[in-house]
Amino acid sequence: MYRPTLQNQAEPFAVFHRRLNRLERAVLWLASGAALAVHAQTPRQMEEQQIFKRGKPAMMVVRAPAPRPQQPPPILKPEPAPLAAVPAPLSRPVEPQQTANRDPVVFVAAPAPLPKPTPPIPRFLPYDQSDNAFQVSPNLPADLRRVAVLPLVWEGTQSDLSQGAEVLGPLLLSELGKTKKFEIVSISPGELRSLTGRQSWTGAEILPADFFDSLQRVYGCDAVLFCQLSTFRAYAPLVVGWRMKLVDARTGQILWAVDKIFDAEQPGVLRQARHFHIGGQWVISNPANDWQVENSPRQFGQFALAQALSTLPNRKEMTKVSPPATDVPSRR
Repeated sequence: MYRPTLQNQAEPFAVFHRRLNRLERAVLWLASGAALAVHAQTPRQMEEQQIFKRGKPAMMVVRAPAPRPQQPPPILKPEPAPLAAVPAPLSRPVEPQQTANRDPVVFVAAPAPLPKPTPPIPRFLPYDQSDNAFQVSPNLPADLRRVAVLPLVWEGTQSDLSQGAEVLGPLLLSELGKTKKFEIVSISPGELRSLTGRQSWTGAEILPADFFDSLQRVYGCDAVLFCQLSTFRAYAPLVVGWRMKLVDARTGQILWAVDKIFDAEQPGVLRQARHFHIGGQWVISNPANDWQVENSPRQFGQFALAQALSTLPNRKEMTKVSPPATDVPSRR
């Protein structure tokens, strides 16, 4: 058996280990294992207790706990909107495990409000209908069927008014016919002179006592329409003024009257005139059409006349009564 001497005490362990035979090596490793088993320490324990070899005293080192990373505050999710509680109908008997004092509740989402229907766009938008317009009733009399239209007149000696009457006179009957509220009978200035002694009446004069009777007897009219062109300017900015009056020929009562001046210098009036002449459609304006509406007395006068007639009372139709049924023998 190999015995270390003073000469080989300083030899490395590897050299010393190679000189041992197999039996000595086994004994050495068993003895080393038994010694280590007695003083067995885990790596964690050896790190905490700081066990030093070669007979140095052990030192206990207390390590400060590592600071924990600060976690961000939790993000609060918004709570959903409360739902409307609607009691559910009981379609089956309440089971024993349910509470008898409380009705079952079903949470149903409140229905969204329905959108308001968009009103249809009319043929044209009347401009300021309530200004200088009078109606004795919102509806015309049910038995008013025929209206005698007197010739268009004007007051004063201005040449513009006489020219305006020549241009806008034919439009008066056509625009009245578009209203479809009564039958129209046109009276010429000569016929009016032979019946009443004058060829023009504005409705503001003192009328003859048999004025309405003579017209009603000859033309069978139920009412008379007085028409007057109060203002007219044929150059831009155009101006047209209408003054009309509808009088019941049977009672002499004024049913409707309007006195309105349309000035193209006002932006609202000119915008409505363009809207009227493009058929009531909100489309991109055409510079050529806009120029014609702004400078044509006929087109602007037609718009002004339609606006004035739009204040007429509504037409209330008469109730139709069917004739009584007669006895007809049955065929056999």
